[in-house]
Amino acid sequence: MSKPLLLFQAPIATRSGYGDHSRDILKSLFDLDKYEVKIVPTRWGNTPQDQIDPQTEFGQKILSNIVTQLDKQPDIFIQISVANEFKKVGKYNIGITAGVETTLAVACTRWGSTDFGFGEHYVCAENRHNDTSPTILPQQNLRTSRQT
Repeated sequence: MSKPLLLFQAPIATRSGYGDHSRDILKSLFDLDKYEVKIVPTRWGNTPQDQIDPQTEFGQKILSNIVTQLDKQPDIFIQISVANEFKKVGKYNIGITAGVETTLAVACTRWGSTDFGFGEHYVCAENRHNDTSPTILPQQNLRTSRQT
């Protein structure tokens, strides 16, 4: 029986926290050996893309599983990114983010909802997970100048 197809989209080659976390998760997925893992590497700003060593077994496995397109919808899609970039690609979608880098979470951000269309989403930084309740700020009606 064939393994479920898992598409992993993340900044795997970057020298960044997201890149480090991506490689850790990818290594675990390879070690599980439960999925046919295919990889779509992404950039992370202007960070260097020099963290895949083609001389190692792990680096070779990453490089040999990079894809630019698939001929079928993946069973599972895992995306590591900022939440506003999440896409629904697979039959089941998992989004992983460190959250937002702010001291205020805007009122429209609903971490427990299906706003992103994902089956699961994870906020990796505990301090970000705890401060994602909306910050309520007074709103002003621009026409009447009254606060609501």
